[in-house]
Amino acid sequence: MEGFNEHEEEGWNEEINHDDEEVADEDAEEEKVKRQIKSEEKVKRQVESDDPDLVELKIRRRGYDFSHANDDDSYFPHADDWERDGEIIGRNTHLKVLEFSTLNGGVAKEDVEKFFRGV
Repeated sequence: MEGFNEHEEEGWNEEINHDDEEVADEDAEEEKVKRQIKSEEKVKRQVESDDPDLVELKIRRRGYDFSHANDDDSYFPHADDWERDGEIIGRNTHLKVLEFSTLNGGVAKEDVEKFFRGV
């Protein structure tokens, strides 16, 4: 093909491969977020229904970076609802362990105090 050389073709292929990698990374990140949301909704239902299978609960702040976690059984109180969420969790009769996150700045002392006012 006139005006088209093998080096230009290689560069074009590299660009396509790079774009494919970006799309794959975006897809993987989107799947990760979907799994986190699904897990968060499941844990919230377990907490609200006093699920007998829920015996341990990790309390995390919003914005928690899941790349440091190998679990998906975390509860995320909303910024203005720490006391209300403490009340809901306090009604659970099966919980044996509550763990508060210390990663990425962890849960603020003020939020922990609000939470335990609810409990």
